[in-house]
Amino acid sequence: MQAVARYPERPLSLYVHIPFCHKLCYFCGCNKIVTRQQHKADQYLDALEQEIRHRAPLFADRHVSQLHWGGGTPTYLNKTQISRLMTLLREKFPL
Repeated sequence: MQAVARYPERPLSLYVHIPFCHKLCYFCGCNKIVTRQQHKADQYLDALEQEIRHRAPLFADRHVSQLHWGGGTPTYLNKTQISRLMTLLREKFPL
């Protein structure tokens, strides 16, 4: 938060971590949850939505120049889940 206050004119770079994978890749060092239970992603998105709604006001009027998705496997999310997340991000940040 110090950097945000120190450089208020700089655009934001958002990173969204999607920590789910369908299978374990033994070479991967990412923070992940290996599961085929899709409802766990919905539970995660519920918590992520609360976090975004809580934190977004701290960045009001800040331009977003980059949006990154990582994981895990960001494509673990289905179309409905991706749409839900993108709708929330567009609502809370000027993308």
